[in-house]
Amino acid sequence: MTIRGFTTDDPRVIASRSGLQVITLSDHEWRISDPSRSQRDAISLLGFVQQVGSRFELTALGAPRVRTYFDSLDDAVDHLQHAKCAA
Repeated sequence: MTIRGFTTDDPRVIASRSGLQVITLSDHEWRISDPSRSQRDAISLLGFVQQVGSRFELTALGAPRVRTYFDSLDDAVDHLQHAKCAA
């Protein structure tokens, strides 16, 4: 799975173009967090993305009962970045 951006020393961590940290949990699941906050601070965790078929299901922690679907992992991460900026 590729995402716009670059990989870090940890092969599970992908730094996206939006500046959010994408951590690979499995071959179809990712955790999205804000690297500007301490990883020990729960507020750094923004959401999770799961690939369901050809779609990417986003669960944003600000709206835990809402699932939003995207065509790519990039689109889901960009959505979280825009939501973070609007908050």
